[in-house]
Amino acid sequence: MTENSDIRKVMIVVDSRATWSRAKTVCEEIKKRNDLELQLVLTGPISKKSEVDGFLVDNYLTVDSYSTMARQVSDIVGELSALIDDSRPNVVVSVTDRYESLAVAVAASLSNVHLAHIQGGEVSGSIDESIRHAITKLAHIHFPANLDSANRIERMGEDPRFIYNVGCPATDLLLRVDTGKSTTVHLSGPKGKPAQPYVLVSYNPVTTQTLKENRRAIAETLMACDGCGFKTIVVGPNHDPGSVGIWEVTQFTADVMRHADRHWLETHQSLPHNEFICLMAHASVLVGNSSAGIREACYFGTPVVNVGTRQFLRSRTKNVVTIHNPTKDKIKDVIEAQIEHGPYDIERPYGNGGAGRKIAEILATMELPPIQKTIRY
Repeated sequence: MTENSDIRKVMIVVDSRATWSRAKTVCEEIKKRNDLELQLVLTGPISKKSEVDGFLVDNYLTVDSYSTMARQVSDIVGELSALIDDSRPNVVVSVTDRYESLAVAVAASLSNVHLAHIQGGEVSGSIDESIRHAITKLAHIHFPANLDSANRIERMGEDPRFIYNVGCPATDLLLRVDTGKSTTVHLSGPKGKPAQPYVLVSYNPVTTQTLKENRRAIAETLMACDGCGFKTIVVGPNHDPGSVGIWEVTQFTADVMRHADRHWLETHQSLPHNEFICLMAHASVLVGNSSAGIREACYFGTPVVNVGTRQFLRSRTKNVVTIHNPTKDKIKDVIEAQIEHGPYDIERPYGNGGAGRKIAEILATMELPPIQKTIRY
């Protein structure tokens, strides 16, 4: 590592496919600059992926209980604190609202290092809602994805001089994808269009519900899809508590369907980012509770059925219909209505690209705020 005091060291910590999609273009833009040095730290499941190079804080545990989240936060705080002490970054960047992100915020702030937060100020559900705002109160520099979020951060007592409404870096990646060149196996027709209509399902655990409730929710969702009679593609959940049960129910359902010689259900535990974006762009409807339905599907006008409380009160566009108390029949009815509606007008509430470049520019040129924070009211 360089010892040049004119070069500002920026440590970015990523833990999952979701946080990497929001950090990738920031990392790329930092690498292009002569006045910034990137320190990329990988933890959680992403630390197993060789295509992403960086320091490894490899403490990933299979998250099959709620107490595992707390233990993993503790482990990350300990290991990351030592890494921060050794490499002395000028700024540590925490991304989004995951429990690993909270560990990043704790480690940086207790080490007296400036903390920047990407995608603060949003309203969601699950434990993510509390974690996101806790990180905001620890962070010195804020990079919200839209004006509503920026205003919310300021109302939380944060200094407006250090709130930068830059858009969402995940949008940078989204707009790069040529959805006319889909590599999606089994679906590609002429010119990258789908050979048949299909439902795309992305359902993640709700950490404020029981494991049994999470299993029941994915079962109801899959039964609803079966009742609609369309091919259905399920992408595996993130690694929060409840993910094991959700995937077990999904695989069990797929096995039962295959044995019955019914081949409407296709499952993928994970997909490359471009592949998922192409699937989402061409889907007749996206069903589940992933933030992709709220934040990204609108860029293609894809109809969305948002199931349950995980994205509770999150700002949404016209293509999203939410079912707060989901049952098989309710989900089926809304899926059919959304398919009947067809594509919506495209909306771009999280920017038009360039967020990664803006964040890198600000981190390089801004006067860093005082380490001691003070509430502004």
